Amino acid sequence: MEELLKEMTKQYYKVMGKTAPEEINNFNLISLVGKLRECLQNKRYVVVFNDFWGTIKHAFTDNNEGSRIIATTRNYNVASSCKEFSIVHIHEIQPLTPEKAMELFCKRAFKYSIVEGCQPELEQLSA
Repeated sequence: MEELLKEMTKQYYKVMGKTAPEEINNFNLISLVGKLRECLQNKRYVVVFNDFWGTIKHAFTDNNEGSRIIATTRNYNVASSCKEFSIVHIHEIQPLTPEKAMELFCKRAFKYSIVEGCQPELEQLSA
């Protein structure tokens, strides 16, 4: 978690065209949360993360108008814990059907559609 917060803080400085202070590497978890919160105060931001809500939520405030936090997770409990912020929409995505999954697999892996067919030796792997 500390490495994630360090990287987020460093990315903030990079986007602002500055160099992150060296002492960030020595900050503990509480100091990192405080520093990131300070950096993001009164700033607009979009943050996309996957399942790391528990600790980093303290770095964000819900009064930064225009900011967005997008959480991707397969865990409904993680998604529902994000409701602390003023507006939260949970969109539950359903898994692809086996046919659609195979179509996507072929398009991404082989750059062709399922109509052209999967190589027989790889079809077993795709199942």
